[in-house]
Amino acid sequence: MSVRWSGLKTNFSPGEILVLPRLESTASSEVLSILIADDDPMIPDMLSERLRLSFSEEQVNILTVNTAEDALKILFERPIDLLLTDYDFSQGGRNEGMNGLALLRSIEQHRIVVTTIFMTGFGDEEVAKNAILQGAADYLTKPLLKGLDEVVHRCAQRHRERLQEAALRNAATLLEISEALNQAGGRDRAAELILKASVRAIDCDLAWISMVSPIDGAPNFRRVLPISETTPLPRPEAPLSKSIEARFAKPEELSQRFDGEQPERLWIRPLVMQRSEQDRKTVIGELCIAYFERGHRFHPGRQRTLEVLAHHTEGLLTQRFLRHDIERSFSQTIQVLVQALEMHDEYTAGHSDWVGVYARLGALALGWDRRAVARAGHAGLLHDIGKVRLDSSMINHPGKLTDEQFEHFREHPVVGAEMLKPLSSMEDILPAVCWHHERFEGGGYPSGVAASLLPPLSRLMCLADSYDAMTSHRAYRRARSHHEAIIELRRCAGTQFDPEMVGPFIVATACFRRISTHWARTLLKHRKPIDPQAIAADLKMLFELPFKADELALDPNDSQTDQRLKDATMTPFDLEDLAQVFFSLEASLEEATQLFLTSSEDQPSAEVLSQRLEEGSQRSDQRIERLIAEVYAENHPD
Repeated sequence: MSVRWSGLKTNFSPGEILVLPRLESTASSEVLSILIADDDPMIPDMLSERLRLSFSEEQVNILTVNTAEDALKILFERPIDLLLTDYDFSQGGRNEGMNGLALLRSIEQHRIVVTTIFMTGFGDEEVAKNAILQGAADYLTKPLLKGLDEVVHRCAQRHRERLQEAALRNAATLLEISEALNQAGGRDRAAELILKASVRAIDCDLAWISMVSPIDGAPNFRRVLPISETTPLPRPEAPLSKSIEARFAKPEELSQRFDGEQPERLWIRPLVMQRSEQDRKTVIGELCIAYFERGHRFHPGRQRTLEVLAHHTEGLLTQRFLRHDIERSFSQTIQVLVQALEMHDEYTAGHSDWVGVYARLGALALGWDRRAVARAGHAGLLHDIGKVRLDSSMINHPGKLTDEQFEHFREHPVVGAEMLKPLSSMEDILPAVCWHHERFEGGGYPSGVAASLLPPLSRLMCLADSYDAMTSHRAYRRARSHHEAIIELRRCAGTQFDPEMVGPFIVATACFRRISTHWARTLLKHRKPIDPQAIAADLKMLFELPFKADELALDPNDSQTDQRLKDATMTPFDLEDLAQVFFSLEASLEEATQLFLTSSEDQPSAEVLSQRLEEGSQRSDQRIERLIAEVYAENHPD
């Protein structure tokens, strides 16, 4: 992703384009699947006819078997809603096979989702009670099977409710996965949730998920969840599947993925993306589950559960890829526009970079969310884009403009908004571009409307633009100091600037200067390049110190100063977010550092160093160089 030297990235907030799954219960029109197990051939046929009549208005699919083993085999192979099973399967002298209670224990052991009705002979009520304890929902007594219709309908409704509850639990899991995967740095958490949900639902021995990079499509992430410490793990370098079809792994695929012991069954579910109807489907990851024994546990019902998880994960990863495409396109658009501004006038481009920095700081101080903070930075970068249509000599005119020139100059906000209007991605920053020269009380340009009626981003842009204009060199004057600029901001609060924003904005710039000054002092102390991240550990201590009156350009003798200092401590800053704005200036800091080290080898006076830094800077803004010169002057008074 392209990044301005000021560090502004075009990242979107978590969940911005996320479409969450609907929480739907199981449709009542689904076919009810019933399995009848009884060793008397007449009873399954009789029950089938009775149940078809009883469920005449519903779709039912009835299967019959004569042994508990055959019933368990079907339960392994396909999802069954209701099981009606006999207790005694010894008819015809068969005494060694599984009975009904053993069948219930196997169902519990293999975590098969089915609602069971137990059938016993007359006088076997004790056996029926044991069946209930083993997990049966109800029981019937043969040979009459009194209350058959009522019991079966009640158990069918109970099974539907179980499925609905499971659907809600699954939806809650999917929602949790969605939130994790769409959070910054939440990929590990999402992968853990996906794997745990998979293992919980399908009772496998090993599960893992792999993902590829949205930039070049190369594998860049894998998370493995074994059930025990002794479970063999897949080879770390094993390639992703190239096929888009879900399948059981072939012997050669097992050899590619495992050294030594191989699983009995390995299910590979590729995670596939298709950007548009014209594009072919591509593999962006895979979800794999393995069984080293009892591979029959992965029956179609569990495959269907895993498919829900895989499909949802696939959708979320696709959204991440598409969001990356949007971010890259958006970043490229900004880069092209700002480069056009740089080619037209280098000063204006440097000014726009710093307005973007100050707009982000102000947005943080106002408690805006991260996306709004980023968009404030984008608006700062592009607020003067309309100047590319102006004569560059007018922008840096050393004297006062003529009335005609000034009227032409006043058109740049409208020109900029018109340039960006065709770009739908810029829609939310158009007000800031068009109205950043409006006054809070009215009378600004281009419309003269009171800025108090305009969106907050427009009012913030007016502050950021004015502060940077005052603290930068112009062709017709030298830069004002930070102290002088914030006195002016406070003086014009309520007339030119939003009075509710001025206080937080002043605190924001003061915090930024506190970090910047600490970095500069560290540089001067060690006389070697200072990685901005190296001072991160100092920031908490740095911001535990209360504000001083001079930091906020307050008069110590003013009766309102104490209250303003208290208000400053209440500004809703996230220290990490604030520090990141400074850390993002790494390129500018590095350039200023090198210039300082070469300019100060002979320990010059503060005045000489300041002149060297200003003349040697490759940047028209010279903000960091001037800060270093100020800190140097503290210890080298002329």
